[in-house]
Amino acid sequence: MSLPSVERRGAARLRSRRPFPRAVGVRVFALGFLCAAIPVRSSHAGICDPDSAAVGATAPAAAPPKQYHYVFVVDTSASMMGHGDGKGRVIFPRVKDEIRRFVDRVPSGSRVTFQPFDQGPGPAATFVVPDERPKLDAYLAALEARGRNTYLYASLLELFRRLPHDPSVATVVFLFTDGNDNDPGPLTMEDVTRTYNIRRGPYDWFYYFFLGLDIPPEVEQAVKDKPGWFLMAVPPNQVPRLISMNVVPTALDLGNLFDNPQVQRELGLQFDSDAPPPVRARVVAPELEAHGSSLQVEPKTPLGGGKKTLQLSLLNPQQLPPGEYQAVLCLESTESTAALRPVPVPTRFRYQPGGSYRILALHNVQSLTLRQGETAQLHFRLEGDQWATRPVEIFPPATVPEGLGVKLNGATGPVQVLPGSEVRVEVTNESLFSSKPASFALGVGLPAGASGPSSIEVPPVVPVVPWWRRLLEWWWLWLLLLLLLLLLLRRWWLARRPWAECQFENKDCKAFRATLRGVHAVDLGSALGVREITGLIVKPNPAGRPVITDKPPDLQLDANSWTIQQGEPVEWGETLNVSRNGNNLGTLTLSQVGTTKAKGRQRGSSDDEY
Repeated sequence: MSLPSVERRGAARLRSRRPFPRAVGVRVFALGFLCAAIPVRSSHAGICDPDSAAVGATAPAAAPPKQYHYVFVVDTSASMMGHGDGKGRVIFPRVKDEIRRFVDRVPSGSRVTFQPFDQGPGPAATFVVPDERPKLDAYLAALEARGRNTYLYASLLELFRRLPHDPSVATVVFLFTDGNDNDPGPLTMEDVTRTYNIRRGPYDWFYYFFLGLDIPPEVEQAVKDKPGWFLMAVPPNQVPRLISMNVVPTALDLGNLFDNPQVQRELGLQFDSDAPPPVRARVVAPELEAHGSSLQVEPKTPLGGGKKTLQLSLLNPQQLPPGEYQAVLCLESTESTAALRPVPVPTRFRYQPGGSYRILALHNVQSLTLRQGETAQLHFRLEGDQWATRPVEIFPPATVPEGLGVKLNGATGPVQVLPGSEVRVEVTNESLFSSKPASFALGVGLPAGASGPSSIEVPPVVPVVPWWRRLLEWWWLWLLLLLLLLLLLRRWWLARRPWAECQFENKDCKAFRATLRGVHAVDLGSALGVREITGLIVKPNPAGRPVITDKPPDLQLDANSWTIQQGEPVEWGETLNVSRNGNNLGTLTLSQVGTTKAKGRQRGSSDDEY
C-alpha cells in the first residue's frame, strides 16, 4: 500500500521520519471485527452496503493475501489520559490492553506496526509475532500519551506514504483517538479517503474508532460508498473489543434456479471467542430487485459459530429475464451493541433453462489406420439450443491406451468449448505395440442442469505393426521354446560331460585309461577294455563322487585293508587293489577330471557326503 507521496503542507513537513521496517510471515484468513457489550454508533462502507457501487461485484480478482500487516495508529495526546478535554476519559491504558489481547491471536508470522501521533506521527515500530513479542510488549508498556495536539489527517497521509506496497499483504489499520483533527493546515477527511482508496489493496481495511465522540458528519460523508472503511463511535471509558471471524467458503455458486428455486449451501463460521457474537445473513441483490424479484436467505435467526446450513430461495422470478445473476451474501451484526465489519460472500446463480447440447462428428471414419509416428485429425462441432450458451468441457480419457497420444485443440489437457465451436482431436500412434485396435472415448462435462452426451466415441485406432513386432506378440511361445531348448541342451551336456578319469594297471604293469562321461552307470571292464574286471559298474552320486553300484561276487576291491562294498563311494585318487578269488589282478584309480592323482585318505574316517 505505497504510492508517491501526497503533496500537502500538513504532510510534507513530516517526511523526515524514518520509514516502516519490513517484516516476514505468511498466513491467509478473513477477519471480521466486533465490539461486544458496549453501546456504540457505527458506520461502514463497502460491498454489503445496498447503496454502494460495489454491490453485485464478484470476489476480488487479486490472489488471497499471503500475510497480514496490522497497523495501530494510536492517539498519544494528553487527552487520552483524561487531561484537557479528555472526552474519552483515562482510556489510553485500556487501549493498550486491548491491543495486547488482539496481538495474542494474530497469525504466526504477522507484522504488527505501532504509529503513535499527536502533533504529527511519532517514530513507528514494527514487530514480527511471535518472534519479537517480548520487544513488542516492552514497546507498548513504555508508550505514553503526553502530546498537546491531534494532527490526525496529516499523520494519516504520512502513514499512507510510508506503508510499503505489496498486493499479497492485507494491511489492516486501527485508529484510536478521542479527538478530532485540530491541524491548522488545509487538510480534510476527503484528502485522507481519496489517498487511501487510491492506495488501498484488495484486502485492506481501515477501522476508525472515536473514543467518547460522535462520528462527525463530514467524516461519515467522506467515507460514504467507499469500500474498506469502518467507523465506530464508542462511549467514554469504553474500548472496542476486537474479535476475528473466518468464513468458509469465501464465495457461493447456487447453480441454476430455473427448475428448482430453492437450494441449500453450507457456511462455516469460526470465531476466536468462546462466546461467538450473533451474526445474521442477508442478501444484497439490486439487480434482482429491479425486476421485482429477490433472493431470500433462511434461517432469519442469528447464526453462531460452526457449520451452518443456509437455504436460499429465489422469490417472484416471473418477470426475471433468463440469464446469469450476481448477488452478495452479507454476514453482519444483529444488534446495536456489536459492530461487525460486514463479510461479503459473492454469490452467483443462473435463471434459465438448462440447455440441450449435441456433438456432431464432421467425419465419416470407421477406423484410423496409423503407422508408428503418424497422426490423424478428427473434427467435432458442439451445438445446442438457444439455452445452450455456457461452455462445455471436453477432456481426454482417464486412461489413454499405451503408446497412443491424444491432443484436444493442440493441448494435452481438458478444453472448454462454446456452442458453435469445433473440437480438433489429434490421435498419434506413438508406439502402439499390439496389433489389436485401440479404442477410447473423450469425456464431456456438461454445465449443471444441462442435457447432452456424456462422452464422445472416437473411431478405433488400428496400428500398422511390422512383421518383427507381430512376432513379438507371441513372446510367451518363444519363451517356452527357449526353455525347452535349454532343457534339451542341459540334458545333452550332462550326457556328454566328463566327470572322472579311470586308470587300471594290471599285474604286468600294463596301464589302461578311460574318461567316464554322462550320469549313467559305466562298466569299467568295457570302458577300459579289461576283460578281467568286466561287471564292475561305477556311477556318480548326486554329489559327483564315484559309487560302486555293482560288481561280480568273486571280485574284491581293497583300499588300505578296507574292502569296498557294493553301493559304497570311492575316494577320488584312491588306489584300489583288485583281486579275484585271492588272485591279484591289478590296481584301479578314479580321479576327477582336470586333477592329478591324489592320495587316498584313510578308510574308517567319517563320510559326510555319503
